[in-house]
Amino acid sequence: MLNATAAWAGPVLGVPAAHLRPVPEVRLVPAASSTEVAIDILTEAGDPAAETEDPAAPEVRETSAGNIDYVLASIDVAQPGSKIITDYAVNTYAALEVQAVYISGNVGNPFLEYMGGPTWNGANPPRPDWLSSSRKRLVPQLAWKGSILHAWGKPIAVCVQEAFWNTMPYLSAVTTPTDTHQEMAWVIVDLERAGRIFQLVHVKTVYSKFSAALTAATQTPAGSDRLVQKAILTKFIKDTTGKNPRPARKPGGKRRA
Repeated sequence: MLNATAAWAGPVLGVPAAHLRPVPEVRLVPAASSTEVAIDILTEAGDPAAETEDPAAPEVRETSAGNIDYVLASIDVAQPGSKIITDYAVNTYAALEVQAVYISGNVGNPFLEYMGGPTWNGANPPRPDWLSSSRKRLVPQLAWKGSILHAWGKPIAVCVQEAFWNTMPYLSAVTTPTDTHQEMAWVIVDLERAGRIFQLVHVKTVYSKFSAALTAATQTPAGSDRLVQKAILTKFIKDTTGKNPRPARKPGGKRRA
């Protein structure tokens, strides 16, 4: 997963893939200005001047957009082993989001049986909820965190399981197997059994433009509203007549009493 992302991000960023260092769980906080960033760095480095508060300065509140699962960063190190933040500098970086899925069904009963508890009758088994995972998890993260990273010009990779990817044909339609788009990569992985354990294996990487992926994920083809009109009439007839609506009469058919 990390190696596949680095293999794509390195050439995009113009640095060797081996120079990209994975940094997990990085908080995504858009700064108001470059001055704010400089003050923040100096304060964390322990600069007494930076720690002096200006009573006239407006209050700046951080607004976190969440965490980036992994940042793959090219970092310059002036003094190895130093704890001073100004002895380091970030040259460039790419972001990697690892997208998990929701689970529906009962997880507790099969787990209790596995642990030696009561026998589970197999009712309501746990299963992945692909639809909720894409609409409630992937799309909001893509729109919120992805839009910020895209505005900064940072490459974005999203890692998903192959079975999850196969439920999102609208994304497959805007991706290409060749690295012609340098804005976004979709790292597809799967679990491969090796004896009693499962190993995470890289299946493929496909590429897209960020705007095309966001549009595909957030817009549902409208189609016709014929079924909506039918539902409206069904409810209206039932509410006003107290009877269930009947199918439309065929041309030339007799009207039933």
